Amino acid sequence: MSGNRIVWWWEARLIVAFVLWFLAFERLWELGKLVTSGRGFELPAAANAVLLLTLAILASWRMPSYPSR
Repeated sequence: MSGNRIVWWWEARLIVAFVLWFLAFERLWELGKLVTSGRGFELPAAANAVLLLTLAILASWRMPSYPSR
């Protein structure tokens, strides 16, 4: 029974990675809407999107599909 238990840190890291990926894509979507509307992109919005994308990549970097037993 204890061998099938998911480790709490793995589960927390997975949730953080999903949230960061969602926020990164949301910011990139908003940035894309600004660019396609012809207004260009603002530097703080672009920096925010790049920061969230970097954090999402770091949170999910080398994450195993399931924690080892």
